[in-house]
Amino acid sequence: MNDKTLLYQLTETSPFMMSFVIVTKNDNVIVADDGRKEDMPLLKEYIKGRHISAWILTHAHSDHTGGFTSLTNTSYKNGIVVENFVHHFVSDAQHNAIDGSGSGPKTRTAMLEYPGANIIKAHTGQVIKAGGVEIEMLFTYADMEPEKLDEMNTTSLVFRVTAQDNT
Repeated sequence: MNDKTLLYQLTETSPFMMSFVIVTKNDNVIVADDGRKEDMPLLKEYIKGRHISAWILTHAHSDHTGGFTSLTNTSYKNGIVVENFVHHFVSDAQHNAIDGSGSGPKTRTAMLEYPGANIIKAHTGQVIKAGGVEIEMLFTYADMEPEKLDEMNTTSLVFRVTAQDNT
């Protein structure tokens, strides 16, 4: 147990890797993105078998979701319990028109492999309570629709985490 909530920005182990881990006061974990497959050993060090209260997937680019989707075919997945997945992905058709990598559909399928996990399609203004902290959604791409989406990065979730009255 920690006496306070801790935020870690994981170091870049692959190009464009982006991942944050929040270890809450009650020793739960909130993951924000996860990098690529080769970044998973580092992320696993921070998770350390803890309960994952929320896994936030900001947008469906492989440098933000590739690590997570790589878990679904490994024995390590069996040791991971995820309470909530949080995302606001574009539709598969929009994803394929913008990016074509298939990472959005792969990630949606991977989330379904965690029985009992809540899959939350976030919306602006929503507050999610997880692991003793509050996660407030400040922006989803739905706020700019019906503008044409032409870049996957513009579909990112923007959120704020509040723990022990600190943001």
